[in-house]
Order: sequence, then C-alpha cells, then structure tokens
Amino acid sequence: MAGILGAGMYIPLRRVALTEISKAWGNEDIPGEISVAGLDEDLFTMAVSAGRGALQYSNIEPDRIGIIYVCTGTASKSPIASRLAFALGANSETRVMDLGLSARSTTQAILCCSDVVRAGSAKYGIVVGVDNPLPEPGSVDEMSWGAAAAAVVIGSEGMAFSIAGAKSCSSAFTERWTVPGAQFQRQTAFPRFTRDLGYLHHSSSAGSSLMTSLKIKPEDLSVVILQNSVVADRAAKAMNIPQGKVLRSESGKAFGDTGCAAVLLDLVESSSRVKGGDKVLMVSYGIGGSDAICLVAEKPENLKDSAIRLAKFCNDKTLIDYATLLRLRRIIGPAH
Repeated sequence: MAGILGAGMYIPLRRVALTEISKAWGNEDIPGEISVAGLDEDLFTMAVSAGRGALQYSNIEPDRIGIIYVCTGTASKSPIASRLAFALGANSETRVMDLGLSARSTTQAILCCSDVVRAGSAKYGIVVGVDNPLPEPGSVDEMSWGAAAAAVVIGSEGMAFSIAGAKSCSSAFTERWTVPGAQFQRQTAFPRFTRDLGYLHHSSSAGSSLMTSLKIKPEDLSVVILQNSVVADRAAKAMNIPQGKVLRSESGKAFGDTGCAAVLLDLVESSSRVKGGDKVLMVSYGIGGSDAICLVAEKPENLKDSAIRLAKFCNDKTLIDYATLLRLRRIIGPAH
C-alpha cells in the first residue's frame, strides 16, 4: 500500500481581480482573483518552495527520496526535476522525471510514484505540480489561469491518505495545441465541444468506472475533488454524485485554475473536512483524458499544518492592476 504523507505549496502573493481584467476589455464585473508570478517566481523556484514544504511537513529527510516527478503544462526552457533534486538535497542517485503538456500529468505521476513505492524500488517519492501559463490577452484563459506550485510526498508509512484504487479514461481528443513560433496556445473555437466531449466525457467516465470497480456508491464518498471547471457540477451529476459532496475549492477562487497544482491544493483543502476511514474521490482532467483516484483518509490530521498554510496563502495577497499583469508576463514594456 502507498499513499500521501505530507504536502507543501507555494503561491505568489500578487493577485489581480478578474474585474480588473474584465474592465480592461469593456466587459461586466466578474468575481474572483488569479495569482500572478513575479519576475523572481519561475517554475523552478516555486517548485523548490513547494518541495521543501512537502518534505518538512512529512518529516522526511531529502536523501531518503528515491524518485522525483515534476509536472507542468507550462513550457520550460530546461528540465526542472534534476535541478529540483539538487536544490532539495536529494541523493545524486535519485531518479528524476519531467512530465508535462497536460494538467492530468499530476495524477499520472501520483499513480506512477505509488507503483514505484509499492514495488519497493523507492521508499519515498515526491510529486510536484507547478504551472505559470501564459494566456493570450483578451481570451477566456486570461480570466482563469493562475500561477502556483504544490507537492506531495508519497510513501507507505504514516500516510495521511492511502490510495485504494484508480481508473483512467484516455482518448485522442485534443482541445489545445501549440503552433511552432506562436507565443500563445491555440484552442478550439467551440466551447461546448470542449466541455462535452472533453471534460464531461473523460471525467465522468473515469470516475464512474472507478466507483464500479471498487463497488463504491456515491453516498460512500465524503468529498469529491474535480479538476477546476465551470461545469464540475455537471460531471458530478453524470456520476450520480450529490452536489453537496463536491469540493467548492477556496483555492480555486483565490488563485484561479492552477493547472498541475490544482488537484493537490484541493486535496490539502479537503483534509480538514474528513476523518479517518472517509473516502475521497479525486478526478483530474487535461489534454488526453482523466484519472480518477480513490483516497482513503488514514491520518488526515497530518495535513493540518499544510491546510493552515494554504489558508494563509489564500488570505495574504497584494493586488495589482491590469497593466502590471501584462508587464509581469512580459507582454508589454519592461516589468518592474
């Protein structure tokens, strides 16, 4: 058996209100905020902070880590995992792996890491999800994407959550793509196509398949974590899960859609709402499909300090205007 021992995270203090962005484009006010990385907050530095926090809250020395996964959907000029291993103080023989292109890669890494631990190839592993995407100005993504990093330590002893089972749903469905030389990602112009054939189909298929295989009924679940989406309630309905069981993510409201970090932040948030023996269904979604993981709360109080730190990140912030946002993203002028 393998599971999650502890978690760490890092979220930039800079935030921009969605109303500020909406106003710049002459649209109506929209509630919420997104986190914005500064010039000294890149994928690597955020991953280091999150990884150190995960080790600290798990009481695991860095040289005991056997494998490290770094997951990001944000383009990086160089591999992160090997540099992260060095920065954390891991053994030079620690295996490292960079995964990307999809927010789903975080759950894929969790499943791979837990398999490695169960097989005895490593006693402990770290999974880091980090994103700082660059949305096109004026796009829907600009109103939703935020910057953040989150990390979990996976092992077989002293678990906050154990992994009871998992199922996946994959397909050739593609809603985003990158054109060589283009600054921004392209995406389909048909939101309903993305929503129905993408998010709803893959998420509900993976979740329903897992519940069937484990013989779990919707009422057996205490919390359901669904990757950030405005149609999460519809995915829950497709799985016959009561709306009251779906996590209403405070971190999502405070930071926006943080991509590969999102499900890990939500898991930390859910830890304060469960007790030993409770079941949590976590369903990811990204380009390529979904993974559904059933987690059983063993000692959820082990994530208490992490949950307190997450709440602090939600409350501590510095608001910026839209022009500053564009400068920090190097879209206009020099950033300061």
